[in-house]
Amino acid sequence: MIALVDGNGILRAQYKRGLPDVDFVARDLGLIFDEVRNSAGAGGLVYEAAHLFACYATY
Repeated sequence: MIALVDGNGILRAQYKRGLPDVDFVARDLGLIFDEVRNSAGAGGLVYEAAHLFACYATY
């Protein structure tokens, strides 16, 4: 198993079968970069609140 962990130690993705497809890893990295970019600046608080809601709204 290969894991993708961000700078805060949060597990972002797990690739369980052999080496992951490069396209999947690139997609996951792109999502993390987008999240970092969106959480900075004036809109950061709004983005973080929306992200928190989205994470817990499915439970």
